[in-house]
Amino acid sequence: MLILSNNENKSILKLKRDNMQVLFKLQHDLDVEEINFQQTEIEKETEQIIKKTEALKKQSCRVIDAENIKALAQLRSEAKATKILKEAEAFRDEQKI
Repeated sequence: MLILSNNENKSILKLKRDNMQVLFKLQHDLDVEEINFQQTEIEKETEQIIKKTEALKKQSCRVIDAENIKALAQLRSEAKATKILKEAEAFRDEQKI
């Protein structure tokens, strides 16, 4: 009877160890999946931030280009206005003579 009980105890202990190993493996697999999920989330957030930064960069470049075009147009119009005023003054002075 004692030998039978001892063998049963050994079998039960073996089953407990096997179950513990299965549980540890499942927990490990779950942890790995959680890490992979978090890594994927971080990568997606990083991609989104990079795309947003690139879009803002393009927008800033377009604003700068538009401001430069506006400044150049103002300079050209002022130069043309000055030229026309000088021509008008020269014409007026010719008419006085």
